[in-house]
Amino acid sequence: MKEKKNREHLSVGLHTENAQKWAVYGCLAALLVLSLLVRKSLIGFQNGDYTFFSSWYDFVKAHGIHSFKYSYTNYSPPYTYFLYILTLLPIAKMTALKGLMAVFDIFLAVSVYFVVKIFRPAGYTALVAAITTMFLPTVLVTGVMWGQFDQFYVAAMLLSLCAGLRSNSKWAWIWFGVAISIKFQAIFFLPVLIIMIFKRINWYDAIWAVGSFLVLTLPPVLAGRSLGSLLRIYPDQSKVTVGYLSLNAPSIYQWFPNSLFPYLYHTGIGVAIAACVFVLYVTLQRKMFSRQQMLLCTTLLLYLVPFLLPEMHERYFFPAGIASVVLAFAYPTKIYAAIAVLAQVITLFSYSTFLFNVTPIPFSILSLGTLLIICLYGSHYLMLPKANVATTQEV
Repeated sequence: MKEKKNREHLSVGLHTENAQKWAVYGCLAALLVLSLLVRKSLIGFQNGDYTFFSSWYDFVKAHGIHSFKYSYTNYSPPYTYFLYILTLLPIAKMTALKGLMAVFDIFLAVSVYFVVKIFRPAGYTALVAAITTMFLPTVLVTGVMWGQFDQFYVAAMLLSLCAGLRSNSKWAWIWFGVAISIKFQAIFFLPVLIIMIFKRINWYDAIWAVGSFLVLTLPPVLAGRSLGSLLRIYPDQSKVTVGYLSLNAPSIYQWFPNSLFPYLYHTGIGVAIAACVFVLYVTLQRKMFSRQQMLLCTTLLLYLVPFLLPEMHERYFFPAGIASVVLAFAYPTKIYAAIAVLAQVITLFSYSTFLFNVTPIPFSILSLGTLLIICLYGSHYLMLPKANVATTQEV
């Protein structure tokens, strides 16, 4: 009889809402640990880019803090700060370089959590979105496999968006400055900030972006590096793609021969700018500044800009894929979920040519998929209702 009562007491205890809540947290914690174990199994993968990362690590290891005065890498200064810290740790080189990417993955997941939390403050949706980010194929491949740190600047972009949605003007610009200091591709997010200065943030707070950029970029000057070499980082990065309409990017230029580069290069830039201006026009004309509209506009622009610009890499669509996932969790509809899955597939297959030397699906088809995503997001954006009392009062 006593044993029966104990069993009933245990059953009742586990049936409580508090027990269920901690069980959910336990499952999410287990998934987080599993995501890190998955990354551990991928650390050993090497490709051509790892050769560069390895040589940069060796250079910093040999020169220590004095390495900051040399221009031994075409990556921005923030990456070299982390590289220097890694050389001080008692960790094997490959584990250090790839493990750093896992840290950036977590930072990205945290930024996803904060954005989704704005739209889904109750329940576990934001936490699930963060854990899902840790398992996204493009995040796993970009980080610990490829050794790239796009997650870092995308996380800064999302935090800028988060601040903008909360009308925190200074931090919106500060985080944008951080993103730009990491990788120039963060400029794709600038049209969103330009749109938000008409409702949510202040244009004059852009000085904070300049400030955060300088704080993260100029310290090597104090170590003796010339300012000119720092300013040449971004132009030097762009030289890799000079003369190519597309470098494995699922963009509009997969449908044109590269021989048309002299004719399409400036045209493509002009069309991309025109598309951004058109989105700005629609937004202003319809007064579409609600949080839902801003998130959808962000996702649309992050696809539209690299799709129309020439000289794009496949990884330049990485921010758009993350934004698609954020949108799918913020507004869980079947169409948004399907687009988020399609985005992961397209980006992952576009990676395959460089990383694995296979092209499962022709790029002309992948580009059609990207165009489909843009059309779906674009049509939905145009069909959203104009501002009303509910949206104008939304903070």
